[in-house]
Amino acid sequence: NDEEKPMDCAFDNKSLQLKVESVSNAGNTLRSHEFSFNHVFGPASTQADVFDEVSMFIQSALDGYNVCLFSYGQTGSGKTYTMTGDHYSETHQGIIPRSISHIMEYKSILESQGWQFSLEATFLEIYNENIRDLLSDVSSNKGMKHEIRDSKKEIIVTGLRREQVAASEDVHHLLVKAQSNRSVAATDSNLHSSRSHSVFTLF
Repeated sequence: NDEEKPMDCAFDNKSLQLKVESVSNAGNTLRSHEFSFNHVFGPASTQADVFDEVSMFIQSALDGYNVCLFSYGQTGSGKTYTMTGDHYSETHQGIIPRSISHIMEYKSILESQGWQFSLEATFLEIYNENIRDLLSDVSSNKGMKHEIRDSKKEIIVTGLRREQVAASEDVHHLLVKAQSNRSVAATDSNLHSSRSHSVFTLF
């Protein structure tokens, strides 16, 4: 029977190299795989490093373009930490709270020039093919059916609660509320990992 020894992993800013040695009666075989990406973050990378890489998309949104940041990975790989993190910690804040801080700074600059802004946020969860409003109370959300519609200008999910956002602290509060409402279920990889998909939208 073939036996595989643990993989060696090496990386640079743009690629990831994986090596595995297969041991068998016929001899040892070393296999190597290389994957290329726009950017690779190592174990020593910080939340600030990740945000610096994607902050150009936040500026694009402020310039009027539709922007979506999609976090994908297996259970326990760090998606929630990357997107939200600890929003009360400057070191461990994720992309969403850092984006809000950037937007609020930009908003303050334009308001000093006479502009007026109104910001609203929604936060939904897709779990077992059902849509749940993470900003509504669990009791009022029970039995509510949300539908996805295309208004030609934007994708709308009906019946979602929109919360006014005037400061970064408002979003921090909403993230805490949404996190407490998320569905959590056991999986083989992580007994306490959420198996749902969540979508935060700022209008």
